[in-house]
Amino acid sequence: MLRSACTSPTKFIISAAVGLFFVSSPVSAQEFMTQAELLATIPGRTIQAKTDKGVPWAQAYSAGKKKGNIAVNFNGEMLKSKWYVKDDQWCEDWGDGKACWDVERVDANSLRMYENGKPKKNLWKLK
Repeated sequence: MLRSACTSPTKFIISAAVGLFFVSSPVSAQEFMTQAELLATIPGRTIQAKTDKGVPWAQAYSAGKKKGNIAVNFNGEMLKSKWYVKDDQWCEDWGDGKACWDVERVDANSLRMYENGKPKKNLWKLK
């Protein structure tokens, strides 16, 4: 006769409840890149993506310690802007506005930006 690890109905119910609790627990909090990780990843690289409305853009980031310049191709229009890192966030200043994002590394060549705790629609692709 086979014996179960749970020898009583009460132990079985408790074991099942504990297992269900761990299976249904929420995923751990999002881990964002640190200043050191951002500075080791983005400066000196080109990133391609699309706006939330689908407009393509590419940005070439100058190498730098904590700040630098960006050569921008926004849907064929050539622009210039600046980048910097502040409080573990990637920031950009376009002259007529600026923004800072928390950054999640999705894979070796993809980043997801978070604005006000919410993920942006499109990934940034490192080239």
